[in-house]
Amino acid sequence: MTLPSPAVNAAGQQNFGVFWVGGDYKFTKAFDLGVGYYNINTDNSPEVKREYRAAAYSVLADYTFTPAFDAYAAIMAMRYASVGLQKKAPILAYSSNARYGVGLRFKF
Repeated sequence: MTLPSPAVNAAGQQNFGVFWVGGDYKFTKAFDLGVGYYNINTDNSPEVKREYRAAAYSVLADYTFTPAFDAYAAIMAMRYASVGLQKKAPILAYSSNARYGVGLRFKF
């Protein structure tokens, strides 16, 4: 995968190895819950090499009111680890983050 500037390093390319596993289960006709795990490995630059890893976890709950209208809530949490992270910043300062989302959808 090649990322556009300014996200690239000096070599101009950032390589990722990603695998993921996940699925969803429909508890009722209206309620669906999906989960996922993502493992991200990178050897993107001479200074970091293979010393940087990230893992992400996601959960998405979806409730369908009608075939055209539903509501959802989601979270994705990421955790960063390894020696490469310690070279860049204090490990406690930048070792994880999370994104949240809620919304209503209406399909035309």
